[in-house]
Amino acid sequence: MSFYDHFRPEEHAFVEKVADWADIVQERYQRRLTNFLDPREQFIVQSVVGRLADINVSFFGGYEQSERKRALIYPEYDEVSPEDFQVTLLSIEQDVNVSHRDVLGSLLGIGLKREKFGDILIADSHKQLLVAGDIADYVLGHFHQVSRYHVTLQTHHLDELVPPSDPWQSFDRTVSSLRLDVILSELLPLSRSKVTTLIKGKKVKVNWRLVEQAGMVLQKGDILSVKGFGRFLFSSIQGQTKKGNIRVSLGRKENKS
Repeated sequence: MSFYDHFRPEEHAFVEKVADWADIVQERYQRRLTNFLDPREQFIVQSVVGRLADINVSFFGGYEQSERKRALIYPEYDEVSPEDFQVTLLSIEQDVNVSHRDVLGSLLGIGLKREKFGDILIADSHKQLLVAGDIADYVLGHFHQVSRYHVTLQTHHLDELVPPSDPWQSFDRTVSSLRLDVILSELLPLSRSKVTTLIKGKKVKVNWRLVEQAGMVLQKGDILSVKGFGRFLFSSIQGQTKKGNIRVSLGRKENKS
């Protein structure tokens, strides 16, 4: 079995890119800092780098439990610190009523790719966002509008970040298989026929990509989003029961408006 067989066909290009990064670190003893990665991409990086000698990888996204993180691949003798990940904290200074979706749309609207910024943290008294350090000045100079509000941003030290109180609500489930429709039927909870209707109705995404295959097999680090129900993280497989069912760990975030 090829190493690539452990990943989905659409992930092979990213796996190959990670392997190239790792080769450069091994051969030239140079660090490689990635853009922000989603949990599935982080798992792939860990899987690729973890099988290689003489190099390590660490992840950081601005705070310990961040969802999106940058990866730093480096020679094993090297030492890294949070500053090495070049993550900048920005805050909306005005007290405006905006949602996660509003801020995300405004960031994309000024020409940023999603991998250039990390978590967006929306609370009653704080609206904060984490961006790659090399684009912080660009964001400060171009991010002026969210929804109907004119806003200004200010740079803050990471010590001033206000993390969400419970970014993922963790729980375990026992399922008969790792098929998308089976797991969603347990999560929502809905019958498999109703889950299939949601999938065929283009209401379900896996890792931010629309899926229409109810039989898709989920893998560690997958992020599921179901319109109207929220988001879920496929954290890990815990093992099998005596009856052959599978114990899985998942996380949930409430639906964002």
